[in-house]
Amino acid sequence: MSLRSPAERPAAGVIQILECVERALHDVELARLADVPPKTSPVECWGDTALPPLRSVPALERILHQLSLDEEDLWILGLAVAPYLQPAMATRFQVLQGSAIADRCSVALALEVLYGDVLARLDGQRRFAEEQPLFRSGLVTLEISPHVRGDALIERVLCVPQRTVDLLMGRIRLDSEVRRFCAIEETKVTLDRVIAPAARKVELLALVKHHDRFRETSRRLGFDKAIPYGRGVTLLFAGPSGTGKTLCARALAHDLGRPLVRVYSDKLSAAGEALEPTIHSLLRDASLFGAVVFFDECESLFGKRAPGLGILLTELERHEGIVVLATCAPQSLDGAMDRRIVFRMDFEVPEPLDREQIWELHLPPEAPVAADVDIGLLANLYDLTGASIKNAVVVALNKAIDANPESPLLTMPLLRASAEAQLKCNLEDYAQRIRSPLGFSDLILPEAERAKLLEIRDACENRELVLNKWGFGRRLTTGRGFGVLFDGPPGTGKTLCAEILARELDRPLYRVHVPNVVSKWVGETEKNIAEIFSRARVTQAILLFDEADSLFGKRTEVKSANDRFANQEVNLLLQEIERYDGVVILTTNLFGSLDDALKRRIQYRITFPFPGPTERARIWESLIPSTAPVATDIDYSRLGRQFELAGGNIKNAIVRAAYRSCSKSVPISMAQLLEAGRLECESMGLAVREGGVDRPLRGAPSTGRERG
Repeated sequence: MSLRSPAERPAAGVIQILECVERALHDVELARLADVPPKTSPVECWGDTALPPLRSVPALERILHQLSLDEEDLWILGLAVAPYLQPAMATRFQVLQGSAIADRCSVALALEVLYGDVLARLDGQRRFAEEQPLFRSGLVTLEISPHVRGDALIERVLCVPQRTVDLLMGRIRLDSEVRRFCAIEETKVTLDRVIAPAARKVELLALVKHHDRFRETSRRLGFDKAIPYGRGVTLLFAGPSGTGKTLCARALAHDLGRPLVRVYSDKLSAAGEALEPTIHSLLRDASLFGAVVFFDECESLFGKRAPGLGILLTELERHEGIVVLATCAPQSLDGAMDRRIVFRMDFEVPEPLDREQIWELHLPPEAPVAADVDIGLLANLYDLTGASIKNAVVVALNKAIDANPESPLLTMPLLRASAEAQLKCNLEDYAQRIRSPLGFSDLILPEAERAKLLEIRDACENRELVLNKWGFGRRLTTGRGFGVLFDGPPGTGKTLCAEILARELDRPLYRVHVPNVVSKWVGETEKNIAEIFSRARVTQAILLFDEADSLFGKRTEVKSANDRFANQEVNLLLQEIERYDGVVILTTNLFGSLDDALKRRIQYRITFPFPGPTERARIWESLIPSTAPVATDIDYSRLGRQFELAGGNIKNAIVRAAYRSCSKSVPISMAQLLEAGRLECESMGLAVREGGVDRPLRGAPSTGRERG
């Protein structure tokens, strides 16, 4: 902040006040010695030939405009505050008022200073009425003089509270009773650091930057008579927590050159009987300081049927300054607020490009950032608000200092871990988190299907570049995510592929529990679906809908209410998939039963074939860990030829053989695997091939292979 020029410093203004008061008191002394009234009041006689009028004192200029005062009001204020500013002035008042304890200016002396004749002094007494702006504001009070017995108006003395002295000295101090419910905040943040549409920021600033001139012009042109209340500006900042509402309020106050009074809404809402005097004093002081009043989380004060709402609305309408209300729940505000809010600004969870900008703002050029840090990737991976990004940087820096206090370094793994720590996603009510230690090297797929899977991985990794840097995101209003369908017989690796894809992309994978989503109550299923996608957006989680045909079946002709509700559920699912920016994977054994509209929303489809003998042999071999004790007689080719099992069934057979071998304390042998394979085929109702001929199983209805 730049230093004020000498003429603008508060002390310079105070000296001007004291010089003006001293000159006026000197004139009164001279008039008394000459036994004649002063030529005229200082308001009238001091032009270019003497000291400037008080309205030219910078310390009083804002008060003049804020309270609609005139020069005579300022003189009353000057006379009242003078002995508080300089002890020598108290002596001057004692001499003029003929009492050692009369060290404050009385109304009688003030009238003598201001007015030259008796009639003018009688008329001037109206200036000291309690309803006058100067006294109503609490800047000046009238007290009974200790050296007189009566309580006549002219015998009262002018006093000021400490906050008046602070105000003139350039110090902003709230009333002691008010400070429990609010605080004055100073900040150096500017609006250009607020991530919001530039046009809206320009519109916001244009609305309030000339507010003092607006009030002056309104009075001069007679608008005050036409608009007797609601002459202030009330703004509403609405949006999720951490999206920049508080930052914008601080930046707005900074760019306007005004202090910010932040109200603790929760404390004020519990003030009880103290609410009315507190809000009155708070807004009164804010007017004097020209402060922006900021009600954060304002729904506790201005919500529907909130206690004391009527009092708050009345005081808000009387206030002529700038008020900012911020809330995460605008729908909970009382309807009476609609006509009092002149401008609403909505704050959204930032898009990837905005998040990238926020990351850059919080990682200054001089920060110790490693070469591997990819801000674009951080922005694309983590759907964080501005506040969460700030927290992530703070956490990462602390961890970097802990690792190397002398030369901390912010690395990509450190920033990613700190960003992940900020994510607050609770999908466990509807889905199960799945983690897999396997990678693409563990997959056994035909080359065509493997190539498709790699294409999906590459597309997900390059999404940020294509959508944001190449500009495709501006053309795509929906369908910015990835709809992936894995179909094929049971046990062919569909779910395993989803797990491996999530691990390769380093994204959390959640398998949705269909029973937890579908409800018998009307509207509950739709609510659950919306909640799943809302929570998943926080972490850009990959959603896996296993056996998707149970949720995404073809819509039917509406013949009953049940049909209508079922169709609504499918419609909502389709809409959510289209709006979701992440990855949605669906698996099914019954591709033909899926709704046609869903098929149109699938960008990538992989059909998993039933494995042939060669693939089955590789699966048998790959599923036995290298650390397991294995006999030397195992013929994987024979196992692949003999048992026409899918990968999931082969896994079951191997695990059974392992437990049998362990219980006998022997290595896994070919005999154990053959027996386990035979038992698995028997449980599936499948034939076992021996020497190229199918051998029917005992009790099996046929020799044909049944794969579900």
